[in-house]
Amino acid sequence: MLEFKNKTIFAIAPHVDDVELGAGGTIHQLGKSNTVYYIGLSLPPLVNNETLLSEFHQSAAILGIKPDHVILKSYDPRNLFD
Repeated sequence: MLEFKNKTIFAIAPHVDDVELGAGGTIHQLGKSNTVYYIGLSLPPLVNNETLLSEFHQSAAILGIKPDHVILKSYDPRNLFD
């Protein structure tokens, strides 16, 4: 694995669970010696957002991402290119 130290890492996800599922282990390891920001671009439209956000914040904490390093947007997931 590449060695990154004292860098700023941006984990950008079209949906709020993509980073955890696709790169959770990597993000956890990188967070040990770097600053990690999580940018979530959209929330699923047919899900209870209160439950989803609660679980999201719990998983972000487990990955070591500070709450003030989480940026969540509510773009329409069908129109991210707009």
